[in-house]
Amino acid sequence: MNLNQIRTQIKNITDYSPDLQAYSNQLDELINNAYYSLWRSKRWTFAQKQTFINAYPDISSDRVVVPPALPIAAAINDGQRLVTFSNAVWVLERHKDVYEGNIIELLGREYTIVKIIDETQLVVSEPIRITDPTTPSVNDFSWVVKARFYPLPEDCVEILSLAHRDIPVGNGGDGRILPPYGKLTGLLPRHDELLGLREDYASSYAEAYVPIPPLNLPPAETLTITYGDFGGPTDIPNSEYYEICWSFMSPEGQTSALSESVITQIQNGQNTTQMQINFLTFDGKPVQNPNAGLYNSGPGTLRQWEGLRKVLWYNANFDHITGERLGLPMWRQVINGIYTAAPSLNANTQDEPKTAEDTDASITIQYVDSFRSGTKKYKEYDGQHLRVRPYPRIDAWDYEYDESTTTAVVPPRIEDYFRRLELRYLLKPEPLLIATDVPQMPYEFHSLIVYGALEDIYNKNGNLSLAKVYADKIARLMKQLEKRYVDRTDMLLQKGQFGVSNRRFIYDQQSLKNKSL
Repeated sequence: MNLNQIRTQIKNITDYSPDLQAYSNQLDELINNAYYSLWRSKRWTFAQKQTFINAYPDISSDRVVVPPALPIAAAINDGQRLVTFSNAVWVLERHKDVYEGNIIELLGREYTIVKIIDETQLVVSEPIRITDPTTPSVNDFSWVVKARFYPLPEDCVEILSLAHRDIPVGNGGDGRILPPYGKLTGLLPRHDELLGLREDYASSYAEAYVPIPPLNLPPAETLTITYGDFGGPTDIPNSEYYEICWSFMSPEGQTSALSESVITQIQNGQNTTQMQINFLTFDGKPVQNPNAGLYNSGPGTLRQWEGLRKVLWYNANFDHITGERLGLPMWRQVINGIYTAAPSLNANTQDEPKTAEDTDASITIQYVDSFRSGTKKYKEYDGQHLRVRPYPRIDAWDYEYDESTTTAVVPPRIEDYFRRLELRYLLKPEPLLIATDVPQMPYEFHSLIVYGALEDIYNKNGNLSLAKVYADKIARLMKQLEKRYVDRTDMLLQKGQFGVSNRRFIYDQQSLKNKSL
């Protein structure tokens, strides 16, 4: 059943079906509450997702050189936070989502990278200290950038498996050669601290992973929209309505809770007027990093909103002619887009999210293609995102891909080298927002969502006897669902072995016979 069919069945059972959008919206909220309650009750097999995480090696002056093999220096100043490289370090700029929020070691001390400005400059979270007061400026050739922490996918609720597997990319490009390790062991942070595991220890493969405190982002607040000629062409249709909001984006690329939304109508004619989004707090102050790029002056400490970019979202469940919502808002990401009157393929930027830097208080939308359908959907994130630390830190890669020139018909080929981990996790489902949305669960148990919503409706109306009827129906049907779709922990049983030891079982990879017997 899709959302419209679930909604219709509930109206038929309750014998109450007013043709009111407000009532349908309230019903959709109850349906989603029942859906989420069912989803989080067990580790369902249908609630899992499999993907890959790329683990990146250290970047150092020895590994990133300029022909003919000239090492790259990191110019630093005592008491300042700006690091300037003597030549381009492309992999840093191309993988901001990996290295922003991670570690750089300068003169034997580690600093957190807050922001990568471009391929030659980055900013750290605290003033850099130089031990020799007679040399306030130093060219450091011993710098090392370390990918110690990895953010998990935004929809990840719990890790089920994280492993080195014998996939071709992720094992030297040859799937016939087994890696030295399989599944990584999950270690509790307290256990990691009790064992005193070396935090800076690096190796070719990881043996375990340690969950670290999650990343918490502040919620966005509000915005205003102004119109004017800010330069360049525009093709946004005149008089159309749009509903827009925004969120913060962390250095790792994770999103915060959304701001208040604003419904606006395009003004003053096509090809001359553009839409400017102004990011504000609730008391009308601009949301802007006050450093404005001057990281070599000022108090030298981390400033408010530093490193937090801003991204835009638009309501795709919306009538752009009348300016009315068609149901609960479905927020999709606003992208850079292209000028449809003179289209040209730009493989670098056209599909990327419309992003304002931390130093920007506003951003301009020029193209109707920025509101392209099918872009990333917002999943009601609360700004808390999970992260892990592989142990040991993975300092190896399988292949190195060189930087190559992008043309109008050739997509970008960036400098890249990594080792791949396979991740299986419990995911957070997408909410049911438009009439054709279907729950991400077996169709034969969609009635559980109907029963859950009905139980809430009758409890709300004070009809406790009918509420109990549907609670009993849920309990009976849940037993069938659990019997068929609950992910159970596998148990390894060894006949005749009752002792406890730390020895691992060794299997013949062709026959899966136990070779340790």
